[in-house]
Amino acid sequence: MAGFAVCASSGATGNGILSEGDGETNELKWQFSLSTYTYLAQHARDYTNPIFTADRDWLHLEARYNYEDLKTGSVWLGYNLSTGNNVMLQLTPMLGGVFGKVTGIAPGYTITVDYNPRVLDARRIFL
Repeated sequence: MAGFAVCASSGATGNGILSEGDGETNELKWQFSLSTYTYLAQHARDYTNPIFTADRDWLHLEARYNYEDLKTGSVWLGYNLSTGNNVMLQLTPMLGGVFGKVTGIAPGYTITVDYNPRVLDARRIFL
């Protein structure tokens, strides 16, 4: 819920980039994401795993609960790196602090590979 309140109050846009027609520079804006996974375990405790992320240019912020262990939260600071056009590779190395049932400092990363067939198809048309 806090993520939705932050998104609404900051006026975040869906893609995070303004076009030239907006009358402003192509400045990167904040991008927010909130995902929740629910686990229904047989003969064990059911739980949810919410993950909130905030990105702006190179900065990546993340908060998780029940990810490293049950009744445990974590906050992360990372650096966004990306390369590619029709196949984009995004790497975000992170350092986090874990607190709750388990405490400590943790390294982490996320890797995302995106494929945009429209870019590839547009190039075929003009070749």
